[in-house]
Amino acid sequence: MRPQGSSSNICYRNYTEVFAPIPLSDDSSVEDTEETVIGDRAQESHITISNIIEDLFLQVNNAACSRFIINRADVWDGAMRGFRRSNYEPQNSIMVKFTDDIGVTEEGIDTGGPKREFLGLLMDHLHKRPIFEGPETQRFLKYDATGEKNDEYFMAGRIIAVSLVHGGPSPSFLSANLMRHILGIDDIHATLEDTDDHEIKGILFNVRNSKSLDELLTILEKQTLVFHLAGCKTVIKELDDKEKLVEDFKWYIIKRNAFGIERFMEGLKTLNVLEAMKQHPEVFLNQFCFTQKRVTAQALEDIFAVQFSDKGSNKRAVESRIIGYWIDYTIDAEGNLSPEGPSLRDILQFATGLSSIPPSGFHPRPSVQFLHNGSPYPIANTCGNIIHLPITTDYYTFQKNMDFGILNSPGFGRV
Repeated sequence: MRPQGSSSNICYRNYTEVFAPIPLSDDSSVEDTEETVIGDRAQESHITISNIIEDLFLQVNNAACSRFIINRADVWDGAMRGFRRSNYEPQNSIMVKFTDDIGVTEEGIDTGGPKREFLGLLMDHLHKRPIFEGPETQRFLKYDATGEKNDEYFMAGRIIAVSLVHGGPSPSFLSANLMRHILGIDDIHATLEDTDDHEIKGILFNVRNSKSLDELLTILEKQTLVFHLAGCKTVIKELDDKEKLVEDFKWYIIKRNAFGIERFMEGLKTLNVLEAMKQHPEVFLNQFCFTQKRVTAQALEDIFAVQFSDKGSNKRAVESRIIGYWIDYTIDAEGNLSPEGPSLRDILQFATGLSSIPPSGFHPRPSVQFLHNGSPYPIANTCGNIIHLPITTDYYTFQKNMDFGILNSPGFGRV
């Protein structure tokens, strides 16, 4: 449901600015249209993924919810049951209930931390599904009979769209060539590494390394059926044509999987995500393809707001010491100074339910609070993105207690 009041009008105006098509009246000239498009492209650099998702989120109906009952031992099974319910609606808010391995309901039930953890686990699981192949950080779609039967290509696209709009992570593992094809970008330059079939890769390797035209033609004669099925039409007249042949063949990774890609794109249409992707391709390329996005100690310091007690109070003096311990603790985690301790991703996971910063940012903003009640170990409220720090008299005890509390949390910290 769209929020009421003036803020709603501002949000809706932003939505139309980001997604509205360019109207063409009878009096509009081609030149005018081109100028408008160029102007829009000039503004592209000012549009962030957070801006786009904020506008897409206007579609979410917080007055209704879709429930997911998830066992961490088989996240995919629970997710499929939820997404395939006849009454499932992508625009409904998401409520997740985790159960333990023997089916006993856990205490954490809400629409915040468990939802984010679920979407994070689901995204981690998705890239290992049989419908994907290729390097771990450059996955592309392949044909899988079971995946086709279960319409898993569509579900994969829908899962990504839902995760983005509902505050979860982006995939960050898809092949740039696959994404360019989906986004309608012609600049596709595949490499041999994009071909996961070892036999095909061997054939292409031999073609590329052939030393003479006769050697190249001999290879092609032996592999006529393979190149015919791949739809290669390059006419070989000289040795240098081998590069064109390899480049032509590499389209096989796209053409042979046309059905799966089409269904994947249908899934991405959920909540108008594909439309947004096509209007802002470069923004989404950065989110869907792998980049080295490290969680840093400085990022955590910037993300987490500290909720201090009143200035001049005894509590404030203690909290000032503990916040210094907290900053040192994240710096040590970043530098791996305590190899057996949690990583920065573990710390973020404990506090928010996600091990990376989602494209939409965190809502509400994560915060640091303090445990003045004597509890020796940290406590997290992932619904509110709050981490409660223990009060200790020295850094060594603080570090030891933080390590124990985070590493022994069942999935994520809860109050």
